[in-house]
Amino acid sequence: MRILTINWTYGYGSTGKLICDIERELPECEFFHCYEYDTIGGAKNAYCLTGWLFTHVHNRLSRLKGLQYQNGIAPTRRLLRKIEEYRPDIVHVHCPNGNTLNVYKILEYLKTQGIPTVITNHAEFFYTGNCPYAFDCKQYMDGCKHCVDYKRATNSAIFNRAELSWKKMYAALHDFKSARMVCVSPWQLKRLQESTICKELQGCVIGNGIDTSVFCSGQETKNPDKITILQVTSSFSDDPSDIKGGVHLIELAKRLPLEYEIRVAGADHLANKEDLPKNITVLGNLSNQKLLAEEYRKADLVVLTSRKETFGMACAESLCCGTPVVGFLSGGTESIALPEYTQFCEYGNVEALEHLVAEWGKYKRGMAPGEQRKMTEEASTHYSKQTMAKSYLKLYNELLSKQKEGQPWK
Repeated sequence: MRILTINWTYGYGSTGKLICDIERELPECEFFHCYEYDTIGGAKNAYCLTGWLFTHVHNRLSRLKGLQYQNGIAPTRRLLRKIEEYRPDIVHVHCPNGNTLNVYKILEYLKTQGIPTVITNHAEFFYTGNCPYAFDCKQYMDGCKHCVDYKRATNSAIFNRAELSWKKMYAALHDFKSARMVCVSPWQLKRLQESTICKELQGCVIGNGIDTSVFCSGQETKNPDKITILQVTSSFSDDPSDIKGGVHLIELAKRLPLEYEIRVAGADHLANKEDLPKNITVLGNLSNQKLLAEEYRKADLVVLTSRKETFGMACAESLCCGTPVVGFLSGGTESIALPEYTQFCEYGNVEALEHLVAEWGKYKRGMAPGEQRKMTEEASTHYSKQTMAKSYLKLYNELLSKQKEGQPWK
């Protein structure tokens, strides 16, 4: 079985790593990867569609036009040519949101050619037409007319083309019978099924997978004098508008007594480092997964403050390492979490979060070995990359079987 993948990156970032994991776990399949942003070199079965300079040029042009997913004439042609040359049995679309491709044209091509297509919704833009995260807005239900938040929704500097983008995505996905929409959480599947753009398409849930040989229980030495709180995030910022909610973690730190220490693993985007509470230690971005797993195991509790998540990778990784999780309700995270070892409260309610931290802070230290082993075993089964890959293989086979029973690829 020949699988061609489309993503903004390859071997880098969350979706880039997930593609590699799927490939490694399915040796019976042959993969070819097309990606937008030049992040890796020398891969025999991968092709970068554009260079670093043109990526940034296309990003700026998309901001001027107000159309995120209608860019890159040359990269789009290269991709369509690669599809024609490679002649895949399945095309797997991950997250082509690098602003260098005409996503509408690509979807139209796959639809008219009848190519079995898997579209994984790592963000929300396929069913909102615009927003990577729509938050509480439901305008995508009726076409994003008169969008008041278009600069965030479309990343536009000038024009409000949210409605036009919505119409283009609707047209591209309408009557796409050979496509299957994959959501990474039950919460997201519900959102997709309610949307006008995707409600006619068949959808299912396949959660993101992690390497459970790395994210597993261990014997790291804990600080006996401190209760260690860990936050793992892609961005630690004191900007109130940041989706990862760093300002709430900072407020929580100010409320907690001296016996608590907070460690943050994530890219440092702080504007006022000098105002950071003394009980917060910023570790920076831990790209080494073994070091990250050690931080999970050393922590007594993981705290999540994101406004919205489609999945919640930090929750899955933490539970596999035997560390319970508390945080704000963010949609996807609580829908994939193991309820026995997690608890969530209303977004932005730092007082309620403080109570959860006080309640769960010493929970891990009081767990019997058998209980912690049960947590890690259940989490490993649920979140492993092997489980993810098997689910995708099953979906690939189902689509290929339907294709063989019907009309052949033109």
